[in-house]
Amino acid sequence: MQPQPRRFLKTQLATLACLLTGLTALGQAHKTDEARIVADLIDRLPQAKAQHAAEISIRPSGICGGVEKPSIYHHPLHDPSVSTIDYALGLPTLAEGEKLFLAFSIGLSDGAKLTNREDGIAFSVRLNGESIFRQAHRKNEWAAHAIDISSYAGKPTTLTLAVDSLKNSSYDWAVWGEPAILKLSPPGFPPRKKGPGSGVIFAKRHAHEPRTMMVNDQRHLVQPANDSVSAWFPVYFETGKLEPPPTVAWPSGETIIANFPHQLVIDQIACEQVIPIAGEFIPLAMKVRNAGRGHYTQQNTKFFIVTGTNPLPSKFVPHLAPGEEASFVGAGNAPLNLRRSKCTPPSPADSPPTNSKPIRVNHRGNRSHCKTIECESILSPAKTVTNTPASMDGTGATGSSLAFGLLSRR
Repeated sequence: MQPQPRRFLKTQLATLACLLTGLTALGQAHKTDEARIVADLIDRLPQAKAQHAAEISIRPSGICGGVEKPSIYHHPLHDPSVSTIDYALGLPTLAEGEKLFLAFSIGLSDGAKLTNREDGIAFSVRLNGESIFRQAHRKNEWAAHAIDISSYAGKPTTLTLAVDSLKNSSYDWAVWGEPAILKLSPPGFPPRKKGPGSGVIFAKRHAHEPRTMMVNDQRHLVQPANDSVSAWFPVYFETGKLEPPPTVAWPSGETIIANFPHQLVIDQIACEQVIPIAGEFIPLAMKVRNAGRGHYTQQNTKFFIVTGTNPLPSKFVPHLAPGEEASFVGAGNAPLNLRRSKCTPPSPADSPPTNSKPIRVNHRGNRSHCKTIECESILSPAKTVTNTPASMDGTGATGSSLAFGLLSRR
């Protein structure tokens, strides 16, 4: 008995739907990590060694194809044709499950006239003299690349960015976009389900596979240096307040979605009263900034200020986007004239105030941004105290010690 055409068509459509569902699931399979920039090559350019360049400079907004990126402008000479930038780096060691990537984009700045005479630029990267990347480029557009350099972790390394003017240097306006070394680690917190976020997607393309990757509804066309070998490609992303994390469709399914963490730092603590009088209450203000590239959304971190042995009422740090600040103002009976502040790492033996619940100093135990305050007490000689609870030892006159910081719950 012959199957009815309509039933046959429904069967085929169901089979096709199953196949497409499986392909989509494969394309969206990914690993979620946390990304930290361990070496920003733009920030480190002043310490690098440059050779044979017509010009090397930092461009906060390098433009290729109308797209802006923080960049290094790198214009080679005609002779010698190769110009290099050498960085001396100490790469961090890696724990199990961690990776180290070099990510960057290459391009020719907008405004470069590309006629039959101009032959473009050859970009290359070397690690300890070993070539790990080379690609000729002759377009006013960005081409993003990523290289797994985990095998170099824990070693002193010389990283070289090089451009070759080839036959001539006419309009060789080469730019390196967002060049940085990133460390990927398992996340310290469960992946967010919704809310503002930022990060980078690393997608691995196998040889001869399609060059198109979909991130949410946006199409990204990768440009491999060598189509016959596997290569990683980075895509930076930002998500809004009500948006879920990005979804990725990629033929091989090999993707790592790495979110940037926030980093709360104490920028300033000051006495808002110019001349404090002994024994009176004076306003103390603390300014906290999110110095990380990720959004602070947990709202599980509090300001704390302690004068002598008296803690001031604490307050949760509000949501902070990258670069945003928040201030906390309290009143304490500390007759202090705050003169200046500087960064110093506290002793590992430091612990939170004894009247607090078991919580850590600074977010996730990061104490590298603590401050030292030099105070002049009206009731006693000048002394230096720190923002660690060790300054709450009760020695000296009331108000001659000050403790402050950030306390976070997991």
